[in-house]
Amino acid sequence: MPWSPPGDVEASNPVLDPFRERAGVLNGEGAEDGAYVLLDTETHWSRTGGHWWWSRWSSPREVVHARLRRGDGQIDDWIVSGEDLDAQVASWRDGLFRHDGATYRVEWQDDEESERVRAEVFGLD
Repeated sequence: MPWSPPGDVEASNPVLDPFRERAGVLNGEGAEDGAYVLLDTETHWSRTGGHWWWSRWSSPREVVHARLRRGDGQIDDWIVSGEDLDAQVASWRDGLFRHDGATYRVEWQDDEESERVRAEVFGLD
């Protein structure tokens, strides 16, 4: 039994394909000028058992690491998974983005613009 989950296993949820490494511009009531969202997918496992020198791991599952940059430059980030992920994906398809009790309109960007937002707005490679 390995100490860490296997590093070479990737979970893939096809429902998330349109939102992989995707940036969006938030607008509508309550949205601040210059507010962006960035979605990345990650593979996660849960430790289901084990002892000090070994661990048993769950099957891999894909989650979304969401980042929100507010108009004032403040950045929030969080993981979206489980039933919440299913509900969020349905909203994203409808052009809505929900966070912290608020609902915004989101305009999803193409691949090129998403890369620009990742680098210039969020400072990520």
